[in-house]
Amino acid sequence: MEFADGNTDLPKYSTDTIRFDTVFTTLGSAIRIFKIYNPYDKFLKIQKIELGQSFFRLNVDGLPGNSFENLEIRPKDSLYVFVEVTVNPDMPVSQSPFIILDSLNLLVNNVAQKIYLEAWGQNANYFPAKSNQGQISLLDLQGTTLVLDNTLPNIFYGVVYFDNGKLQIPKGTKIYVYGGITKAKNSQMRHFFIMMEES
Repeated sequence: MEFADGNTDLPKYSTDTIRFDTVFTTLGSAIRIFKIYNPYDKFLKIQKIELGQSFFRLNVDGLPGNSFENLEIRPKDSLYVFVEVTVNPDMPVSQSPFIILDSLNLLVNNVAQKIYLEAWGQNANYFPAKSNQGQISLLDLQGTTLVLDNTLPNIFYGVVYFDNGKLQIPKGTKIYVYGGITKAKNSQMRHFFIMMEES
């Protein structure tokens, strides 16, 4: 059995980021699938696949677990990887944060690689969309007043401009800012609290 074992002999992936974009309003789980391809005419060995935090679970070609070693992919073949997350959005932020970030760490021919994992935890209002990381968005209020909900946190994802209207922030409204103009996959969420009287 001959292996592609050079440090440039690396697998291809069907994606570099697994996103669970469902807003979990009750305790729930979701599954995403990606593939690891061997594009070579020789066998390819995955030295290690390892998962970090406990929010996510793995199943690699039918085998459950959080860590796998010495997986062989036949020439021109692939492995299926199933990633599952279970979220309870009503738990405290310390246990179920707004945005759950992790990575799937792989070692192939002594080269470290990552597949990024992103899921949505706590119930919140998201502006303008959860795919807006690193993007700039303009929200046209069309001459109306947008009153932020102070019963749930408000998460501004990316850079958001409000135009052609008024933004009203009731007392006690919580605002979180995430994603900004950075393209970094695991940029940290920043937050601040607005304590303004409703006008």
